[in-house]
Amino acid sequence: MIRATECKSTAGNFDFIIGMEIITLGDFALTNVGDKSIASFRVPPARTIDYVEEIDALSRSKISRNNKCPCGSGKKYKNCHGK
Repeated sequence: MIRATECKSTAGNFDFIIGMEIITLGDFALTNVGDKSIASFRVPPARTIDYVEEIDALSRSKISRNNKCPCGSGKKYKNCHGK
């Protein structure tokens, strides 16, 4: 059971607030693709995600400039993260 309180932003700065006592219970993700934002929350957490490590791994890997970028964009590496 999770207690939640709904509130309206008087300044119009936010749509929802999530406290750390909630976020620490599971996986919270906020994604924006094509100007559409999606928030998701999952209890229990699925796995540890370290985006810094993922970016470091991309920079260390030997990727050909003409191969597809490993980020999943579908673009060639040279036109995506290989700039």
